[in-house]
Amino acid sequence: MSQTTQDESYLFLVRTYGVQELAIRYFPDVQPASATRHLTRLIRGDGELLDKLTQIGYKRGCRIYTPAMVHLIVRYLGLPEHYIFAEE
Repeated sequence: MSQTTQDESYLFLVRTYGVQELAIRYFPDVQPASATRHLTRLIRGDGELLDKLTQIGYKRGCRIYTPAMVHLIVRYLGLPEHYIFAEE
């Protein structure tokens, strides 16, 4: 990773996130409500991801993503742009 890329990156922790909080990380250039809609559409558009999330407790209208849910979302959608995994 180049020094410039590293300087522009942020650490991403897999932890509990509010839905809007995580959505803003994926869509930082839109209004928070729009970011939430965009992320929700991505999740619902991926049947396999939605099935796996549902198996661990995701329900329509949930407002919190558990660390396990965040791990799945990142696994299927990738890290938000400009983020790198934080080593714990």
